[in-house]
Amino acid sequence: MTADRPPLGVFPETRGARVVRRLGQGAVTRSWLLDSSAGKLVLRRDLPMASRLGLDRVNEYAVLQAAAVAGLAPQPLGCEPKRGLLLTRYLPASPWRPSDLRDPARLRALGRLLRRVHSLPGVGQRFDPAAITRRYARQAPGSESDALVREAASLSATLYPAGYEARLCHHDAHAGNIVGQRPARLLDWEYAAAGQPWMDLAVVTRFHRLGKSRLETLVAAWLDADTGDALPFRESVPDAMTRIGEYARLYDIMTSLWERVLRS
Repeated sequence: MTADRPPLGVFPETRGARVVRRLGQGAVTRSWLLDSSAGKLVLRRDLPMASRLGLDRVNEYAVLQAAAVAGLAPQPLGCEPKRGLLLTRYLPASPWRPSDLRDPARLRALGRLLRRVHSLPGVGQRFDPAAITRRYARQAPGSESDALVREAASLSATLYPAGYEARLCHHDAHAGNIVGQRPARLLDWEYAAAGQPWMDLAVVTRFHRLGKSRLETLVAAWLDADTGDALPFRESVPDAMTRIGEYARLYDIMTSLWERVLRS
C-alpha cells in the first residue's frame, strides 16, 4: 500500500469500494471519497503529526456519534484508533468559503448552527486548554513557548473555572468545516470536547478576522437561536462580545503553539 492508497480492507463497508478521489491532505490527516455498496463514504487516515498533537480519536468518535444523531455531523461508521482510521458517511454538499461569512444570512446561519451544537450536553473528554498548551510546548520547547504556557494556564483558570457547565463544542468551526445550509452541518470534529461555548465563537472570530459588525450579527443570532435549550446565557450582544474577546486571547495562544509544533 502506497502513501496515496487508502487501506480499503479494514472496514466491512470499504471492502470492494472504489476510490473516487482524494479529498485533501493537511499536516495532520489524509482523506478519500469512496464509492461503495454502502453508499458514498469518507475514509480518513492520520499522519504522524496527529499523534504529536495528542488528538484522541476515541473521543472524536464518541462526539461524532452524538453530533450525528442531532443532525450536526456526518454519521460515523467505524474507527480504528491504533491505525489512525475513521470512516464516515459522505455529506454531498459543498463546504462554505471564507467569503461566505461576508453574507449576514450566512453569519446568522452559523450562529444558529453553533447554538444547536451548544444545546447538547458535554460529550467525551473535557476541554483542557492548559494541558493542551503544555503538550504543544513539549513538542516545540523554548522560552517563548514557556511564556505562552504560563499565560494560558492563568487564562484557563479564569475562563474554565471548576464546576462550570460544560457543553459540546466543536473548537474548529471555520468556513471550510461547514457544509450545506438547510441544514448546515459541521465536519472535522477532532478538536471537539465538552467545554465553554464562548470558545467556539472566539475561534470563528479570530480565524476569519471578523470585524465588529459581522461579529455582532453572529453573536445576535447565536443568542437568539430557538433551540429549546436552557443554557444560562442572558448577556446583551456587547457583553457577549467582550466575553468572546477574553476567549480569543486564549485561542491565539493555542494557535501560536500549534503552529510551532507544525514547524518543528
